Amino acid sequence: GISTLTGDIDATQKITVEGTSSSASGSASLTAANGFENSGVINLTSNSFSSSSNAGLVVTSGTLTNTGMINIEPGNGGTRTWAADLDNQGTVNVNTDVTFLNAVTNKGPVFKVALGSTATFSAAFGGLGISGPGNVIFEANVTPGLGPGIADFGGNVTFGPGASLQIEVGGISATSPVEFDQMNGTGTA
Repeated sequence: GISTLTGDIDATQKITVEGTSSSASGSASLTAANGFENSGVINLTSNSFSSSSNAGLVVTSGTLTNTGMINIEPGNGGTRTWAADLDNQGTVNVNTDVTFLNAVTNKGPVFKVALGSTATFSAAFGGLGISGPGNVIFEANVTPGLGPGIADFGGNVTFGPGASLQIEVGGISATSPVEFDQMNGTGTA
């Protein structure tokens, strides 16, 4: 089913979007007409072994600013889709495959993709990197760092055919103060 969110999620609130086999489609979606701030917890998961037990979040206008926690969980099946511009200033834990359909800016402190999981970015990605040993796939523009800065990646990074890497160069210093963008990785690229 589809639920509609109006207003912010405060630090004491937790919202779980859970695909289930009890509904006709098995899919669950949380929709917000306007951007909002999450200071609490948002979970995307499923409780069914059905491949149609999908969970997603949609913001039709504006940006979701995350200062709390977002957990994208495997549950028991289905897909996870994120259709909202995301300004992450908190924690994002990706523990199953997910596709981010809208722009993502990661200002940290945590954006982690777990081993065996893949985060696919179909729109622009910018800011700090992504920790964890999972896979990251970019299908659009990537701008590492916040201004000239460093983006560290803990897992494998793949640039799809539509991806581009935009690097700022403002000098020659690779350390404080950083004068050009850098992408560092521990996996394969």
